[in-house]
Amino acid sequence: MAENRAVRAGVLGVVVALVVGLVWLGFVRYQAEARALQVENSTDAEVAVAPAGEAATALPVAASDAAPPAAPPEEILVHVAGAVVKSGVYQLPKGARVADAIAAAGGAAGDGVPDALNLAEGLADGQKVLVPTKKELEAAPPVAFTASGPSAGGSGSGGTSAKPAAPGKVNVNTGTVSQFDALPGVTPTAAKNIVDYRTKYGPFKKLDDLDKVSGIGPATLDKMRPYLTF
Repeated sequence: MAENRAVRAGVLGVVVALVVGLVWLGFVRYQAEARALQVENSTDAEVAVAPAGEAATALPVAASDAAPPAAPPEEILVHVAGAVVKSGVYQLPKGARVADAIAAAGGAAGDGVPDALNLAEGLADGQKVLVPTKKELEAAPPVAFTASGPSAGGSGSGGTSAKPAAPGKVNVNTGTVSQFDALPGVTPTAAKNIVDYRTKYGPFKKLDDLDKVSGIGPATLDKMRPYLTF
């Protein structure tokens, strides 16, 4: 009886061991299949997305859709001299003003008087801007220190071929509004009237003809006369 019990116990143990082993093997196979399925699903998703991504990157860009290159801005060269921080030749955009030229040179020096110039005057290529000092203004009329260059004479010069003005003087047939405005006794309105009159009726024949201009009377003409020339 004892031997039969021992045999039964041994057989039962073997059966239990086999059952446990089968259960463990099934569990291991289940995990392996689950991992394989997960990897397969992940691979399918990547394959499905890849073509769309490739198609998006493969689209060519039409030449007509590309923005045209910006044209380089036009430049002019201007010589800035006189009472400025650093005189020299400066490159400025087309349409720049006298004020821009002075700023490019570092501004006026301590003794410079930039207001003696027409800061709003437009610049031309090759023009020279000369900023006077206080001493120079006291020694000579301010019109001797206006911006000069290819555009000297400004609009409304009447197209005359009169000889250049003497040093420190304004030519009545080529002077600009800003030059006449700088003369003693001349108001901005009278300076503009001089240019308008010259444009309408032609060059002045003599200095006394300025008396015909509105705002220029005998007293004003006497103050202007030392600073005028033909």
